[in-house]
Amino acid sequence: MKYTACRIFYSTTVKSIPNYDELINEHNGVLPFEFLIVRNSNVIMSTIINRAYYLYTNEKMQFRAGRQKNNWGINTTWNLNDHFNIYNFDYEEREDAVRITYLPNYISSFDIASKFTDDWKTGVISALYKFNRLNYDFQFLMGKFYRKTSVCKDREGSIKNMVFKGKLIFFKPCDSNGSMNTSFSTSLDYSLKNRNYLTMNYLYNSSGSNKLSDTENSIFNSPNTEYPIPAKHTIMESASYMGSPIFSSSLINVYNFGIRCLTITPLATFSVMNNLDLDIIGQFFWQEFGTRSFQNIGNGICRRFKLSF
Repeated sequence: MKYTACRIFYSTTVKSIPNYDELINEHNGVLPFEFLIVRNSNVIMSTIINRAYYLYTNEKMQFRAGRQKNNWGINTTWNLNDHFNIYNFDYEEREDAVRITYLPNYISSFDIASKFTDDWKTGVISALYKFNRLNYDFQFLMGKFYRKTSVCKDREGSIKNMVFKGKLIFFKPCDSNGSMNTSFSTSLDYSLKNRNYLTMNYLYNSSGSNKLSDTENSIFNSPNTEYPIPAKHTIMESASYMGSPIFSSSLINVYNFGIRCLTITPLATFSVMNNLDLDIIGQFFWQEFGTRSFQNIGNGICRRFKLSF
């Protein structure tokens, strides 16, 4: 099975960020499935094979090896129990891995997956058991994430008209170096009439900062399951509006306590044709510093055409 993404970038970002072509094609895997077709000071064209794997299934088991997507999280935003993909957003997740799934019955399953890398220290292997009890979904995960071992518990269920999700995860170094890290996230989702949607998320990260920073670079670090956000306490609020079958919009606000950083992201999606979507995305950042007051530190607006065929 194969799935290929072709991306064309034309913006001031291509000019302003050094080695931007290498940055967008960076992938911590072993299969050579990233290709740069065009690269110059104005335009970058990249082709990536996001899905290419061998699949075997029977009544109780599934085996899959190759480039694939392993998304184990159930949270709307921060999937702390997902060692492969921290965020549950619309992006083309991919990893070079092998995965075995066992299905003993219709309300439970057992998964084990291992990510291929060139170095054992950057490898990931995880086992996940999930089941349903008393109308609640439970997940338990154990594994190795880079140089640390992890244990995670996950729960999802309904509270009146809202959906509650909570997860707790611990990371412990495989050797004596480093320190233990704990993360906890919870969310409440509420569906309104006409398919409109509200959600609120809270995230705690014991290794996060609770102090003002003197640099703005810290909020743009690449996240992972152990360090999803640089702040110790974070809240996120979002609202989605379905205007019509061909138009939808959403607004996402993220505030990092301690480092006092605010991110506002509006999004509008238009269905131009049956297989062509247009996204208009804005990102606006504010932050307070130790020597400077709360201020705007950067903005961006982009358009994305997505053609499916």
